[in-house]
This record gives sequence, C-alpha cells and structure tokens, in this order.
Amino acid sequence: MPSKFAKVQKQVSKKKGGALALHENSRDALRLRAAVARDDRVARLGAVREKLNDVYRMSCLDKHPDLD
Repeated sequence: MPSKFAKVQKQVSKKKGGALALHENSRDALRLRAAVARDDRVARLGAVREKLNDVYRMSCLDKHPDLD
C-alpha cells in the first residue's frame, strides 16, 4: 500500500510544479507534515498489532501443541 506521504507529495508537486520550496507554515507544508505523522502512526500501530498477534499465536500454540 503506498504511503499517504507519497500521495500528498505527488499532489503538492503536481500543483506547485517540480520544485517543492514551501513556506514553513504553508497549507501544503502542513499537509505534508500531517501525512508523515499519519504514516508514522499507522506504522507504529501495525507493529504493535503484529506483536500482539505473535503473542496470541504463541499462547494458542502453548495451549494446543498439536497445532504446530
């Protein structure tokens, strides 16, 4: 799945032209910052979810050793 940051960056560069020289608090800079934060949050939550799935799988295997 492509990241939201890549999608937003593509939209902004299409709107602005090739160069991405943005003012620090411009609307586009805020959109890019929010997209990066969203991608980080999704990655963190995905890692936590995978870790919990692994813990759950291991506990299921402990209870039912014939599932190996």
